[in-house]
Amino acid sequence: MELKMEIALDPTLGCGQAHRWRKQADGSWQGVIGNSVVTMCQTSDGVSFEGGDPAAVREYLRADDDLREIIGCISMADPYVAELSSKCPGLRILKQPEWECLGTYLLATNVNVKRIAKMVESVCDHFGTDLGERRAFPTPKQILDGRECIGECRLGFRESRFIELAERMESGDIDLERMKELDYRLRGPLRFRKARSVPRGRAHPEGRGEHLRRDREL
Repeated sequence: MELKMEIALDPTLGCGQAHRWRKQADGSWQGVIGNSVVTMCQTSDGVSFEGGDPAAVREYLRADDDLREIIGCISMADPYVAELSSKCPGLRILKQPEWECLGTYLLATNVNVKRIAKMVESVCDHFGTDLGERRAFPTPKQILDGRECIGECRLGFRESRFIELAERMESGDIDLERMKELDYRLRGPLRFRKARSVPRGRAHPEGRGEHLRRDREL
């Protein structure tokens, strides 16, 4: 399947914003979108891909966004961003499934990209639905049903927070669909700050030294 769009796959899939993608020996990228294993290849005018629903792949890559218009607007407001964007033409922000994005964000606290990818893949291997070559990112219920083996995922200090996040998702205490209706500039961030399971930010200094020490022990 061909998808014509302005995109550079290498920086988009390899920059660390999503952690389910693996670059293959032939230059293609294999990853998981929802419950589908997808393989993508760069073409002269976009991407070709195998696996997955075409509409889902299109949405995931945000093919309907006008990349040049978005970058142009941001660049006018921020010269630093303008300089950076000129060095990464075709880099797109992916529209990941909300729960997968949130769960991965928690795992990404105070750690490098390589380690994040290992933790995410370990969580998928232990709890996710078997798709053949790969496994899907698990639902909160799948995580809770198998919580007795969470230690095997080697998440360090994130372990209890990850379970807590799954519990809050499963109970409806955190409603990602409802959050889409909130003003992201104020009410959304305030809502997340109340959740101990959701980190304030990867660079937040609180407990950073202890977290890094415990990570080195794994």
